[in-house]
Amino acid sequence: MGMSLIQKWDFEKAQFSLYFLAYDSAPNALDKGKKMFEREGVLELTHNWGTEKPDSDWKAHSGNSNPR
Repeated sequence: MGMSLIQKWDFEKAQFSLYFLAYDSAPNALDKGKKMFEREGVLELTHNWGTEKPDSDWKAHSGNSNPR
């Protein structure tokens, strides 16, 4: 059994989404049915809107210097 989406948050003003995945589909999953922040392990993925478009001027910033 794979991981399941347990929560999704969209932030329209900032134009990104957060996806939270966990092992919830297996009948013997240790944290099955628990609230997201009560679980031992949750995978969080971020989707920055517009980054999938090849003509996008979006750029990642590492945080190691001042953004331009």
